[in-house]
Amino acid sequence: MADVTLAFTVILSGLSTVPASGVWTFLFFFGLFTLGIDSQFAFVETVTTYFYDREMERGVKPNHLKVTLIYGTFLFLFSLPFATRVGIYLFDLYENYSAGLSVMFVAILECLLVSHIYGTNRLLDNLKFMSDTELGWLSRKILHVLYGFILPIMLAVLLYATLKALISDTLDGIIFNVPSPWWATAWGWSLTVVPMSCIPIGMVHFWYNSDKRTAKEKLIDGITVRPQFDAAAEAIGSYDQNREALEANAKIEII
Repeated sequence: MADVTLAFTVILSGLSTVPASGVWTFLFFFGLFTLGIDSQFAFVETVTTYFYDREMERGVKPNHLKVTLIYGTFLFLFSLPFATRVGIYLFDLYENYSAGLSVMFVAILECLLVSHIYGTNRLLDNLKFMSDTELGWLSRKILHVLYGFILPIMLAVLLYATLKALISDTLDGIIFNVPSPWWATAWGWSLTVVPMSCIPIGMVHFWYNSDKRTAKEKLIDGITVRPQFDAAAEAIGSYDQNREALEANAKIEII
């Protein structure tokens, strides 16, 4: 609740003391609104792009407007409880549990997988292929150190501190210094565990469906980079090579 107090109490109290306080207050809330809209773009695109790609794999051209409207309606209905009298407590619950541990956990794994398994150089080669942007030797080394060591360590420290605070609050039966029922705490932890559980569940699914025999072969097969992306990319060509065709398709869809 500290973020909300800072945004709606402390900052507004300070703005009320400056000249033309109404203008600055409007600009402040307009900035918050644009930040929220920007976040919604990311939330919507992440989910709708998955449905677009899945339908394209099935050979079906997705209806972009229909998919976006359905998902937007779902988000609208899902957000209604946050506008009630208990909305601030729901907001704190989701902010504290769903946007903390799981995000840092996934970020640590992404850094380690990209740097030590997929390879930072291979990622930068993909970037060059898709955007025709090539980084120098020093930039590649810096990114390799950041992704492989510095960022995972920093995120691990933050993860430990956040986990320690959440466990302490859980044992005390509070959420942000507010006494909470057991079901609220259980719901909060489910918001943390469910997103992270997708990773081990996917690993188990791959392990049991792998056509390899021994555990070593399955492990090697699981961390081996597949050539499908490179083959598909070579067949399609880079963005620069297909710029005219892509722009023509975009114009057709807009019309």
